[in-house]
Amino acid sequence: MKPRAFHVAKTKSNITSILERSGDIRNIRDAEEWIESVSDWVHSRFRIADEDTREIEQNVLKEKHAKIRFVLKLLKNNSQWRKGFVRCVNIIIRESSALKLLSDTGLPTGTGFLSEAFGRMVKWFIPRRETHSDLAHLFGRLFTSKNDLVWMNTMPTEIIEEFRVMIQSENSVESDLWRGFQFQIGDALLLLSADAAALGLTEAVRVRSTGDNIRNSAFLVLHKRIESLVEALHHDPSLLTKPATHCFEEIDTCWAIVASVFVHIEEFGISINLVYRLEKISAELKRMETLISLIAPFKNKLETSLISSFLSELIEGNISDRSLKSLIRLNLHQLARKIAERAGESGDHYITRNKKEYFQMLFSAGGGGVLTAGTTALKFIILSVKLPLFFEGLFAALNFSGSFILMQILGFTLATKQPSMTAAALASKLHEKGDEVETEEFVKEISQITRSQFIAAVGNIVFVIPAVLLFNFLYKQ
Repeated sequence: MKPRAFHVAKTKSNITSILERSGDIRNIRDAEEWIESVSDWVHSRFRIADEDTREIEQNVLKEKHAKIRFVLKLLKNNSQWRKGFVRCVNIIIRESSALKLLSDTGLPTGTGFLSEAFGRMVKWFIPRRETHSDLAHLFGRLFTSKNDLVWMNTMPTEIIEEFRVMIQSENSVESDLWRGFQFQIGDALLLLSADAAALGLTEAVRVRSTGDNIRNSAFLVLHKRIESLVEALHHDPSLLTKPATHCFEEIDTCWAIVASVFVHIEEFGISINLVYRLEKISAELKRMETLISLIAPFKNKLETSLISSFLSELIEGNISDRSLKSLIRLNLHQLARKIAERAGESGDHYITRNKKEYFQMLFSAGGGGVLTAGTTALKFIILSVKLPLFFEGLFAALNFSGSFILMQILGFTLATKQPSMTAAALASKLHEKGDEVETEEFVKEISQITRSQFIAAVGNIVFVIPAVLLFNFLYKQ
């Protein structure tokens, strides 16, 4: 691997050497390697101390922030280094493409869950080709771990603001530089809105949404609104407020459609690929809201906090893009929620709410107790035969699985298995916003579950004891 032109030893004293080399930057490769050298120095540790893990983590964050402030102070005090830093930023922004960074980083890129998962696994074995004209690749090299995300989340906004002011004050062509970056944001918005429209118009989404015809689809209308916003951006940036407002309104409509589809799949059945598409649309809508806020900020004032949160979002996205675990977690949480809710619906009949149901539960648990006694007796019979280990394990498994299946068919109850069903039913109540009436209902539900659990345990014990005694008597005859 070719060594970096600006690589130096990672010690505090060498930051001055790195800054001195800023005057030697001539092209995009030099600029990126210089930025990476500064990043290497900031992320390196030059103090070793006897500390516990938590102290180390806290000290590392404080140390990195102190290093950033130290670099900022050096740049303020040396005009040549300051001009070199601004020139480096200019070269990177002017000669690099931000399209992939803005429209892909942190967003699902496949057409479905399986294709996205396969693509991420391929990246583990086949490294991607690095280029010196793509901000996404540079971003990926600068921020590689969750520690970088924590560092950015805890970064004081005044540090980011000072760097921003420095670039603006030193850069005579700053407005043209920002305007060029705005055009790249506009291109990213066009890509995102087009992709969201393509996903929103698929049959799987259309048949589960409000049923609007294709020409009046909110996703198509949003793409047209984005086109109008980008056109205004190129012709007269001072008139962005109105088209930006229209975009936000249409994005809200798209959010409502996504929510309606989620309601439909929760009611009529869930598909992991459909959930993936909805998550992708949601991520794209959220990214569009952020990008629109960057080019058309509220009251025409771009808040530093928005820049900071967007950088954190990109770092988090860059990390999650490499993780198969995050993809699975993102797309399976709806499926897990659905399973829990179905369990809650089926667990509702394990809760007794009146005297009749109370005694029904007693006799149902009694049947479970008798069946459990028989299962235990059959277990000892299997062990007494002294079968080979494989067959002994096989018949033991058949004994227990058959017992539970028969218990389900006959409608019997086993107290030890009851909580897994009633807990889901109780958890479903927690989704509701609790006013005083609903709180009373929730407390009532807890008392009913407690009584149901108690009578089920009593029924199991009261009936299992005579069943075991009867089996013992018959066995000895």
